[in-house]
Amino acid sequence: MTTATVETISFLPIKEAETIPSFICITTTYKTDSQGRGKIKAEHKRGHDCTYRKTVNYQSALSSVENHYVAAIELIKAWPIELRKEEYWDIASRGSCNDHEYFMVRCTTR
Repeated sequence: MTTATVETISFLPIKEAETIPSFICITTTYKTDSQGRGKIKAEHKRGHDCTYRKTVNYQSALSSVENHYVAAIELIKAWPIELRKEEYWDIASRGSCNDHEYFMVRCTTR
């Protein structure tokens, strides 16, 4: 007979949920245009009626991840969101699944 051990996962109490940092998620996807040229499309949905998008050319001198990172940065630079002088956008983490890269972005203070 085999016995399995299940680890207990602990989470913050619900009352402390507000202390979790708030992030914005940018999704990037590789596409080709009608001439077969590579493009990276970056996208961020702000609610059901507003989506920010930016498409950049795929640069063969860069790796795939670097191309997706560049697209995420270009989207951030194009956002119409004004920050205070002491604030800046910080890409805190990256992940991938299937054909997408995900960048978690937060507003940070200097």
